[in-house]
Amino acid sequence: MSELQVVETFSTSDHCNVEFSLILGHDENCTSPPAAVYYDYERADYDSIVLHLLNDSFLSSPRYDQGETADQVWDKFIKPLNEAVQLYVPVKSVHASSAKKPKWRPRHIRRAVSKKRNLWRLYRKSRSLADKSRYQEQCACVKKLVYDYDKQVEQ
Repeated sequence: MSELQVVETFSTSDHCNVEFSLILGHDENCTSPPAAVYYDYERADYDSIVLHLLNDSFLSSPRYDQGETADQVWDKFIKPLNEAVQLYVPVKSVHASSAKKPKWRPRHIRRAVSKKRNLWRLYRKSRSLADKSRYQEQCACVKKLVYDYDKQVEQ
């Protein structure tokens, strides 16, 4: 950091503004950190998660000690769940460059999404079970179309 200066206040504020120059080096070997990291529940080992939770003493027979607060009991409950997720659910990361790319869909998917949107509007107005059923069918159709298209693009 260089050229540090305190300059006049902004408008009627009683705080001063600070101006400075920040000098940063550039390392070409440095890779960019992932923009987002999340658990990939589609590839989780659910059998191992169930076994892990069944073997936990607190979850199999919950016991509360005298004078424990709700937060302490919650921590006892959530700890094995978090351990199971960390052990048996793989982590997936999305880098900033891939996260910024817009997802363009083919015409048949855009039309299906548009139809879904219209069916939702119709259901919101009518509140009929028939309209809700048609909307849910279209949701499932759109979900399958998008999933199949994404799988095709990945290959």
